[in-house]
Amino acid sequence: MVDRKRLGGDQQLYQDYATHLAVDPIRQELYDSACAGHITINTGPAKYPEEDQAKMNDKQTPPLRGEIEGLARQVEHLIETCGDLRSQNEELRAAEEQVTREKEELVSRNREAKRRIDLVVDRLRGADPS
Repeated sequence: MVDRKRLGGDQQLYQDYATHLAVDPIRQELYDSACAGHITINTGPAKYPEEDQAKMNDKQTPPLRGEIEGLARQVEHLIETCGDLRSQNEELRAAEEQVTREKEELVSRNREAKRRIDLVVDRLRGADPS
């Protein structure tokens, strides 16, 4: 709905457009809510600044400020946690690479040991005159 104070108290304009028009809170201009299109009437800044000031000093401001500060602390905590997780992830990847290299080395040593054992067994079988 159109706020009469924002229209400068123009009663006729309010009555003509009260059913279709609203004030865009960002642009401070009227728009036709039926077709969602802006019209050329610009309401400008509020004619009653004390009304806006009363809204700012409302009882909801301290709880809202506290909620915003709480959210800011949570975001900071999440940023710290994200940084910790990144560093842990890097450490785990490095450890995984090291374990993979060690495993490959052990598999290689195991194959070499098996090959040598097979050679010794073949020599023993070949040298056995039975």
